[in-house]
Amino acid sequence: MYIDLLPLINSRRVELLDNARLINQLVSLERQVSRGGRENIDHPRGQHDDLSNALAGLVAAISKYGSYDLQYRCCRRNARSLCMG
Repeated sequence: MYIDLLPLINSRRVELLDNARLINQLVSLERQVSRGGRENIDHPRGQHDDLSNALAGLVAAISKYGSYDLQYRCCRRNARSLCMG
């Protein structure tokens, strides 16, 4: 999900909330490539990725099943409820 999230953020199809915990989780993610060439993105040992994982899953589901307008509105509404309470 994280691999699919990055281009959506870079193309500004997803607007991130100004939430320090969410941003810290996203920027601390580590990308590793296995011997077979498969990419794996995960949080560092001892850290959390609950908010970033919830955001990535939400955006993946909406981008797969929704329209562009629906993506933007749902992501903003649902991400707020996830991050704020």
